[in-house]
Amino acid sequence: MSCLPKHHNCVMSAREAPVLLGRICSLWRAISLATPRLWASIHIADPGATQSSWATSHLEQRLEVTRTWLQRSGECPLSISLHSSLHSPGTDLFLLQVDTPSRTPAVLQMLILFASRWQHIHFDIPAGFVKTLGQLTASDVPMLKTLALNQINAYEPSDFTWARLAVLSGSCLTSISILGNGVFLQDLPVRWTQLTSLSTFARDFPMPSQTSISSETALWAIAQCPNLRSFSFDFHKDAEMSSRPMVEHRLLQMVECRGDLSASCLFGRLSLPALKELRFTFLQRTNLDPYDDQPFVRFLSSSLRLESLHLGCDQAPPSSLQNIVCSLPPTVKRLYFSGSSTWNGPSIDDDVLAAFTPVAGLATPCPVLQVLRIDRCTEVSDAALLRFITARAATLKRIQIDFARTMELDIRPQLKSVIPGLDISVTHLVPDRQFSPWQGLPNAPLPLSVPLTVVPLY
Repeated sequence: MSCLPKHHNCVMSAREAPVLLGRICSLWRAISLATPRLWASIHIADPGATQSSWATSHLEQRLEVTRTWLQRSGECPLSISLHSSLHSPGTDLFLLQVDTPSRTPAVLQMLILFASRWQHIHFDIPAGFVKTLGQLTASDVPMLKTLALNQINAYEPSDFTWARLAVLSGSCLTSISILGNGVFLQDLPVRWTQLTSLSTFARDFPMPSQTSISSETALWAIAQCPNLRSFSFDFHKDAEMSSRPMVEHRLLQMVECRGDLSASCLFGRLSLPALKELRFTFLQRTNLDPYDDQPFVRFLSSSLRLESLHLGCDQAPPSSLQNIVCSLPPTVKRLYFSGSSTWNGPSIDDDVLAAFTPVAGLATPCPVLQVLRIDRCTEVSDAALLRFITARAATLKRIQIDFARTMELDIRPQLKSVIPGLDISVTHLVPDRQFSPWQGLPNAPLPLSVPLTVVPLY
């Protein structure tokens, strides 16, 4: 079993086990076919995602291969991932039976035949096909532990509502992940007390509040799930805030959320003494209210077990970032600053970096910091970065800075004195060139960055 992929379900390819095992010799093939556990996981990719010319017969053949694969798994619990691409040319042929009036999702109907052995399920499918799962009841999925449903086109018209999905109330279901719109958390038929992981992200974030949950609902969900260890969600400002008391959860260790920090009292009413990892993305503000970061600052300072913080903070003013950094508990080991998208960089500048650069005689935030990563950095100078690295060299293990600007100062000579073992990766944009010998060629190389890697430096 050690030859199976560790980080994904088995694929229909001779490059990986279990298919690869059957290509070695007849004995190995016989053994592999007689070992059900080798076939207990499968990743099913819609061929139309990459092949627009697949004939119907080929698609039907692939469907039959999937059925045969699962039959080889005997009575083993199944781990299944199904991926269909948006606007995929083959989607209708692979997922639908075009010769039936109801246009039934063929692959889903086939997988439903094995529902009694579902254990870990991840489906990336069109929104209209999710309702096919509505024919299942909780008793149909007695082994189901994790369920992830990703709507690949959440705007597709559908009369389906998530409240009808009885499979969400499976007796063994402990992890639910939904990426899509129209999810009303309080209406879901979920056994809240047994959940250990819950994720409900909106497909069209950041957009109007109809696609996310309110701060009040987020607090309600946390209170309903006493065994929750991980919670991911989008939230928006409540129209009217109630006088609901403080919510404390003593087991929740990871929170990932996206919202307007100044428009929510979420963090002001939340206590998570076991929190180890927090990922928060600042939503683009829709009003001109004063930026109130104090509830979040107080929340961080009281999270005395926090080790990892990831901020998507291109919408946050640098002054708020300074307040946040200075409020962090001394347990923080990993800091990651990014933008809210691949196009925007974080609003971290020299002053923010200086806030946790050690100074002799003064207390320093994050005294045991080991990892710092900043994506698409524009406002931090090379000189400030050098000061930070040299002052933090005793505890740092890795620095990764991706500058969205050209190099101002070559700090490599000064870094030769950095202690051995420190992993440093710094990239800058390459300045525009006036001439290239490849100029005019359609396949001309276009270098985007120049790496500075100090591993090893000596």
